[in-house]
Amino acid sequence: MVDNIDPFTGVAPFLRVAETLSFRRSAESLGVTPAAVSRTIRRLEERVGTRLLERTTRSVRLTSEGAQFASRCREALAQMRIAESELSIARGVPQGTLTVSSSQILAPILTPALSRFLLRHPTVRADVRFSDRVVRFAEEDVDVGLRVGEVDDQDVVAHVLLRPRWVLVASPAYLARKGAPRTPDELAGHACVRFIPPRARPRPWVLDGRAIAVGGPLDVDRGDVLVAAALSEAGIARVLDFMVGAELRDRRLVEVLPDADGGRSVVSAVHSTSRRSVPRIRSFLAFLREELGR
Repeated sequence: MVDNIDPFTGVAPFLRVAETLSFRRSAESLGVTPAAVSRTIRRLEERVGTRLLERTTRSVRLTSEGAQFASRCREALAQMRIAESELSIARGVPQGTLTVSSSQILAPILTPALSRFLLRHPTVRADVRFSDRVVRFAEEDVDVGLRVGEVDDQDVVAHVLLRPRWVLVASPAYLARKGAPRTPDELAGHACVRFIPPRARPRPWVLDGRAIAVGGPLDVDRGDVLVAAALSEAGIARVLDFMVGAELRDRRLVEVLPDADGGRSVVSAVHSTSRRSVPRIRSFLAFLREELGR
């Protein structure tokens, strides 16, 4: 290895691909093109002298050497973050890189809140990773995770930020064409756009405490696509209220069965028990409670 080359050059894109197993998604999160990510990783492979990824036209996977290298790189980055945190704690000033892992459907509330946080704390930069998988804080370089649903993990601290309602929505054009259901049972005669996470099974919709089996021609695995499908007249979608606030106000979407109780979910900020005193984490959590509590 050439001594004057930064050993961390290319590591961040490589770890992002190792996490997502997708050049396209990694490039989107890094704000570059897939070709740029691919070139960077090829140069990294040339530098370390071994293939880290197996690429086909349809998939990407880690080689055994790549998996070992990724694990070591995560450990090295974690040690760097600990060193940064120790300096930050000593100064008591939020600084360094705030790494946030968030469910995709929280993007509409996280993105503007995070932008305002960074304006308030110019010595902090943010690295946001949208993913619905469960973060392993002990093994990954993540400061805060934002998740939808109850958190059942004794190794983390969870701060409840919101308790949003589940609502049913559809476009005015769809309802004019198909008619609005008057009872939950009438949903069986409608095209219902379902959210189904990867490798998960469809779940019934719960209304007034009852499980209602629904179906339709379209299932999706991303919250923004769910909203887009409802806007494009694909059918009735079940979403959390914050996902469609603007669309309901502008009447681009209409609430369906508004008198039915769809229940509530919970949005939490989660972090490792060992990092609660890091200033950037502590400040970000306080900011989220202040911002989302309005």
